[in-house]
Amino acid sequence: MKFTIVERKTKISDDLRDYAMKKVEKLDRYFNTDSASVLTFSELKGRQTVELTVKQGALVVRAEETTTDMFASCLLYTSPSPRDSTS
Repeated sequence: MKFTIVERKTKISDDLRDYAMKKVEKLDRYFNTDSASVLTFSELKGRQTVELTVKQGALVVRAEETTTDMFASCLLYTSPSPRDSTS
């Protein structure tokens, strides 16, 4: 999987970049090697948003999370949502 990191109106630290890449690499097992992912970090009025878009052929998977902490946003977009559970 190819990775691209975009910073919009914010500058991220190397620690955050490494943390986000580690989280996104966990998703690598679900996609082929020819897929491409775009990880976008942005900030607006104190709200920090992380967007993840993975493209593989005609398939596009997108996740977005907005919190007051970038690290928390990275964690939330890679964790399963309650609607994904099969209970």
